[in-house]
Amino acid sequence: MFHPRKRLDARSGFGFSIPQDMKRELKPEEREEIVNAVAAGDRVKATSLYLSATEGNLTDAQNFVRSLTEEKIEAAREAEKKDSGEKG
Repeated sequence: MFHPRKRLDARSGFGFSIPQDMKRELKPEEREEIVNAVAAGDRVKATSLYLSATEGNLTDAQNFVRSLTEEKIEAAREAEKKDSGEKG
């Protein structure tokens, strides 16, 4: 049975190996592009950008985009509290 996380090697019959962890860190400009996509409400684009930039997996990409979305929501709440505190 095939296991997607199982490492392939010469013994597998394919003659090549796939590194277990191909993920790399985001460059600042890549992160900014993802943040902009989240700010625009385009989580699909943000996830795609993350996957392309890091060569990571879908779960990592979704978790990263989710954390950015939560940060955006929290920042909006804080701004709303600040605005309502100044007006009241």
